[in-house]
This record gives sequence, C-alpha cells and structure tokens, in this order.
Amino acid sequence: MSEGVFRYTITAGPPSETTDMLGYDQPSELLTVRPLPPPAAPEGVSLRLLNIPRDSGEWLPRPKSLNYANALMGGHELRRRGVGADDEGLFLTREGKYVVEAVRHNVAWILDGRFCFPDPTLGAVAGTCLQWVLDMELEAEPCRASLDEFVQADAVVLLNAVRGVTPVSALWDADDRSVLRAWKSYEHPLVAALRRGWSEALAKTAGLHIK
Repeated sequence: MSEGVFRYTITAGPPSETTDMLGYDQPSELLTVRPLPPPAAPEGVSLRLLNIPRDSGEWLPRPKSLNYANALMGGHELRRRGVGADDEGLFLTREGKYVVEAVRHNVAWILDGRFCFPDPTLGAVAGTCLQWVLDMELEAEPCRASLDEFVQADAVVLLNAVRGVTPVSALWDADDRSVLRAWKSYEHPLVAALRRGWSEALAKTAGLHIK
C-alpha cells in the first residue's frame, strides 16, 4: 500500500492485580491501516441534517475516544436514507438548538471573514485538523449557532485528519426533500488558502513538493 490511513490507538488495557480498582499499568496498543479514501468532488460534499441528535459527551472538552455509538448511529441513519457515499450527516444538540459537528468530521463556517466553529462545550470531538486551523492564529471564534444562523454562513467546511479541509456545497433537511442552503464554499479565498496550507503541510511531512 503506497498510500493509506493508519490509526494508532492506546487504551488502559486490563486492570492490574492490585487493590486499587483504578490501577491500569499495562496499556494495550492497536495499529490499524486502511486504504486512503478517494478525494471529494472539487465542489465539495453535501450535509444532511440528522434526525438523531449529538449526545453531550463523556467529558469536556471531548477527546477522541473509542466511544463511537453516537457516530455509528448517525452513519446508520445516512445509510437508511440512501444518500450519496460522500454526503455527511450534521448533528444538532439534543434539544435541536445548536450545530455541533458531522458524523466523521468537525464542522466550521466562515461569516464576515471570521472562522467560526461550534463551542467545544457543546460536545464536538477535539479534532486534529480543526486544531491545526486554530493554531494558524486566524480570526477564529467558538459559537453557539442555531441552524438559522448556520445557514447564513458565507462558506462551510468539514475538517478531519484524513481529508483535511473539505468544502460543503449544500445542506439538506432531515427529510431529504429540500436544500436549506447551497454554497460555493470551494471558491471562498479562505477555504482555498486552508486547503492549500493543509496539502503543503502534509507534503512537507512526507518530504514531497507540491507545485
């Protein structure tokens, strides 16, 4: 495999034979490898509003963990709805009030030149690609955005460590009957700059040069 995705997982492992029930001194390690997924279409992917809400998380800020139950349920919902393979589900909070994240990505949006992302206290996973963007010291702002506020964005992106920065082209309602908003996110200059920066960072890590 010349290109692929690897995931290194470390867990507490079995409990140690001590009187301390919280004693875990033999961590377990797991390395998995899978093929690199095909790139998204140039114009981006569609978001589908999910009927299932995002849970509140084990603790905040929410770390990456092995608790995938909520994400798996969101993925199953998308499959039942028969949407496109590249389409992503958008979680709202349990009461349906705020935008939280997508099934496999963090979500962020650009409004009036500001890079906005869901307030971490809403329960989104602390993603690697999102942190990479925040480390660039852009004008970034954590937000508690309702769906009505979210659709006012100038551009929307999905963020994860595999695909990097992916533009969003549309948001569909939970019945897949109507488009709540369409974007040309891939044309936004900040989105283009972030995508270029991510590619260059990966190339630098791999010792490559992108023209």
